[in-house]
Amino acid sequence: MNDQNNIPNEEQNGMTEEKDPFEAVEQASAFAQPIAQGTVINDETPENVGKGVLGILIGALAGIVLYNLLYAIGFVSAITGFVMAWISILLYGKFSGKPGSKKGVILTIVIGLIATFIAVYLAWTIALFPSAKEELGYTFFPFLVDLLPLLTLIEAIGDFVKDLLLALLFTALGAVSPLFRKQ
Repeated sequence: MNDQNNIPNEEQNGMTEEKDPFEAVEQASAFAQPIAQGTVINDETPENVGKGVLGILIGALAGIVLYNLLYAIGFVSAITGFVMAWISILLYGKFSGKPGSKKGVILTIVIGLIATFIAVYLAWTIALFPSAKEELGYTFFPFLVDLLPLLTLIEAIGDFVKDLLLALLFTALGAVSPLFRKQ
């Protein structure tokens, strides 16, 4: 044993070649440099799309809940589409093992737009259901199905479409914005 640092000598640990003590520092620096520059470390890293989609779905669910909470207290909540897309992209990267993947961005756009429609549709359903129950005798699920025809009948479909388009726009912007960040 090397008494100076309590480090086993080469004969005791089975090592025969001499190691440069600064080699580990150089390796760590080489590993950290691409991270600091925001580039992919290894293009050969396998991308687990299934787990990535699970991350997107969790982000989409969080966005739906956030949209409806803000809508319920009277805020224009289209910006939550942007937040939902960002959360989904971050979770895709964490779950798939491939942050910044273009596949993740494309999947986020598709799933995010569907989730945004669900969020807006659900928010309008929840907001109008008490009146529909009281005045028309609806229960929740039949009202959920009949919402769009009823909005057309009461001439509120334009407001619904405006809310939907605004939310879809913010979701799309949030989903594609990682493609334009500085590398």
